[in-house]
Amino acid sequence: VGPSSVDPCGFVELSYVVTSPRALNYFWSCANNENLDSLLRSKNAAQVKLAKGTPELELQDFTYEIHVHATDFLGVSTATETLQLRKSGTASLAVSIAGQTEYLTTQDVVVAGSATYSLCSGSANGNLMYNWEVTDGDGALGSSLLLSTEQRSKPQLYFAPATLVGGKRYKAVLTATNEADLSHTSTASFEIAVVSPALVALIAGGPSMSVSQFATLSLDASASYDPEVGRGVADAGLVFVWSCVMRVGDQERPCLNSQGTALDLSQTTISPQSLPVTSASSSYIFSVLVSKGPRSSSA
Repeated sequence: VGPSSVDPCGFVELSYVVTSPRALNYFWSCANNENLDSLLRSKNAAQVKLAKGTPELELQDFTYEIHVHATDFLGVSTATETLQLRKSGTASLAVSIAGQTEYLTTQDVVVAGSATYSLCSGSANGNLMYNWEVTDGDGALGSSLLLSTEQRSKPQLYFAPATLVGGKRYKAVLTATNEADLSHTSTASFEIAVVSPALVALIAGGPSMSVSQFATLSLDASASYDPEVGRGVADAGLVFVWSCVMRVGDQERPCLNSQGTALDLSQTTISPQSLPVTSASSSYIFSVLVSKGPRSSSA
């Protein structure tokens, strides 16, 4: 959306671009400053620019809470994004972080940080030093991740697949410092949600098959897998639960064995004598629910 800070000589570019097949109206606002709120509410474009010196930000050493969302002509709205933008009263670096806010555990996580020098006259432009800190969890309950020196000191933060844990949120904080003037330092933060991918449920034989009344039916979902573990890798954590309905025309009813009682699916091998022969207008539909912890998938 925009930088986390600006000094008395800088400018600000706010951007909120949403991919949509329909035309969008953008709604900007400020929750804690009436004058800026009035200005932002007059804007309906994806980009908003504040001029050099940001006279629109009348308070210095103050953090403005800026909100934006987009709505199409059907009234469908995006989630509201929030930017905490601090205007400093002294010359300082402007630090920003860009990246996806959500990643799968099987993806590379790449977050790009950048810093720009102050435009105030007399500001020294020395080499920039970067320092990343990453914590998981919220607030004081979070724990710091151990980063290598190389990982910590580059403007781009990278984690290989399976490094971060699914189901957790991480907060990445980047501090940039001007070596020529160590008082010129600034930070920005960025939150990342890491999500485990869905399980993949597969039934041997494909979505449909015909079985002779004299053949044994084997229910086999052993090819199912957790993408975090990998396809074809044994995974004792997968749990399989089978179910069956008999479809007659457009109606479904529980599967019964030849004795008229509920079909036993605790065993995945079904003898030909267990199921009554179906007619041309009826069929048995077997489904499997594959689960692992809170995740599940069916086929």
